[in-house]
Amino acid sequence: MKLAHDPIVDQTIKNEIQQLLKTVDYNSLDLDRWNIEEYFSAFKNWIASSKYNNITGLEKFDVLSYSCGSLESIVSFVHRHSVKKRLRFSKAEFVASKIASNHCGATYLFLEDGEIEVNDAVIISLPFSGNGDHYPNYNQLIKHCDGLGVPVLLDVSYYGISHGMSIDVNNKCITDVVFSLSKPMTVQLRLGIRFCKIDHDDLVQVNSNGKLFNRLSATIGIELMKKFSHNWLVEKYLPRYETVCKKYDLKQTPTFTLATSDNIAYKQFQRNGFNRICITQELLDEND
Repeated sequence: MKLAHDPIVDQTIKNEIQQLLKTVDYNSLDLDRWNIEEYFSAFKNWIASSKYNNITGLEKFDVLSYSCGSLESIVSFVHRHSVKKRLRFSKAEFVASKIASNHCGATYLFLEDGEIEVNDAVIISLPFSGNGDHYPNYNQLIKHCDGLGVPVLLDVSYYGISHGMSIDVNNKCITDVVFSLSKPMTVQLRLGIRFCKIDHDDLVQVNSNGKLFNRLSATIGIELMKKFSHNWLVEKYLPRYETVCKKYDLKQTPTFTLATSDNIAYKQFQRNGFNRICITQELLDEND
């Protein structure tokens, strides 16, 4: 068990990557031959084919770009709003939001430290990084942002390691929706995608349009998404998750690498107000 959140390093997927690396035609990676639409199509199909999670309203976000995990898109969102707005994110959110804000001299305030105001810009994950479920009062927060016209980046990086999530992105305040495969498949390949409603003409979009990213990783990612669906991941790891949680008397969350507990025996896992316990290694050690 760990306080930090480790990705799943599945041996079957790892073996597949090793085989794919031997078979890639490097000529197919040339700028004039490589088709980014295949990457977008594979990612959209991977998201939509899940029978354990569903997301509605994503079709309205028709400006797509490759993202280096979720990190690149979060940094871009921070820089986009750093001059005219105050950034808002949870104390228990992915630390990249805070690091990027500090780096560009942005003003920021943790969500827990004050109400959303008209001049804010919000970064929030769903499932939420702090508890593997929803940020407390998530629906009210999004409704409030809608009313004030506050832009929101929704980080859905845990989609691949969660189940039972119904995610609605129809709210007009949600400007960016970001997915990543780092947690469920492989960190090394840095596979992500950003959905937007408009072209922000930032480096994420420019590099994506110009195919100026690791096309070898993206090519392997296309094949991984075809072979290892979200359903495959859930059906392999959810039974293990249920066993591990019962074994250690932990409360289950929708994110099957994270559990919670009110037991004082787990007090060392307190993280910014949330008692979040990463059990990735226990999942990998558990027999089917």
